[in-house]
Amino acid sequence: MLRILSVSIFLVAGTASSFIFADSFTSSKNGGKLKSIITMTVNTPTCAIQPHNQHIDFKRITTSELLNESRNLTTTISFECGTTPAGISLEVTPVGGNNVVPGQPGVIDSTLTGAGFKLRWGKSSAVGAENQAVEYNTPLTLPAARISNINLVITPVAIKGISTTSGPSQTQVNLTINYS
Repeated sequence: MLRILSVSIFLVAGTASSFIFADSFTSSKNGGKLKSIITMTVNTPTCAIQPHNQHIDFKRITTSELLNESRNLTTTISFECGTTPAGISLEVTPVGGNNVVPGQPGVIDSTLTGAGFKLRWGKSSAVGAENQAVEYNTPLTLPAARISNINLVITPVAIKGISTTSGPSQTQVNLTINYS
């Protein structure tokens, strides 16, 4: 009987000790410490832009094509997210000392005196109206969508009022997309 009592006391003492040293209680108690654990999860959109870098090469063009703005190439930049982000904006900025040409909408100058490039929004672009000149250094709102295509039409042009010299012409722009 003593042995059974010892075992019973051990079990009761073990069970009772969990209440004596407990941190939380289901009923009220004076003093002590209560704890509630809250786990939070959020899934922010994971997005990618393709292609990261592009080289648009017109090869050789004639002076007539430059003056008449008759040679175009198009490009598409795809912005794709795992879920639909909110607050999407796009900003197009000239890079490397190239500047927006005043009085010629959508035109930025280049490394060749008197020559530049005009950027216009292409057909079915997520931003801008078709054939409308790109606005530089201005955040533009894109519609909330999981996939957006930004279509551009690029045209080499002569800068008005400046004599064009012969040679290669280059310029660069960055397209920056911000989203939340």
